[in-house]
Amino acid sequence: GGALWKAFSQKSILLPVAFLVLWQGTPSSGSALFFFETNELGFGPEFLGRLSLVSAVSSLAGVVAYDQFLKKVPLRILFKWVCIAGVVLGMTPLILVSHLNRAIGLPDTWFAIGDDVVLTVLGQIAFMP
Repeated sequence: GGALWKAFSQKSILLPVAFLVLWQGTPSSGSALFFFETNELGFGPEFLGRLSLVSAVSSLAGVVAYDQFLKKVPLRILFKWVCIAGVVLGMTPLILVSHLNRAIGLPDTWFAIGDDVVLTVLGQIAFMP
């Protein structure tokens, strides 16, 4: 027990674990947003399938982006900016729900695709290190 606690309490272990727990432990609007997208916006199964495909490709893009551009960035700097971007971009579903995207002429479907791409790439980058 003592050796395990000693290892876990090291800053090099504790901080990444805390990051992962906090990132995964934040509330998600997943089910409510799904209801909104299907019942209010009328997204059908075909579009949702395409959105899943875009998400999978975006995940691969996040891996490539990390490998090509970010793997030499110090973890402290990477985590700081990923967290800041995650907080800001994590609020983008509010734009869809409030229909602000329509005010700038961006259809709901295109906004949903763009939002999914950006958030998936960011999430993948966050978990690559």
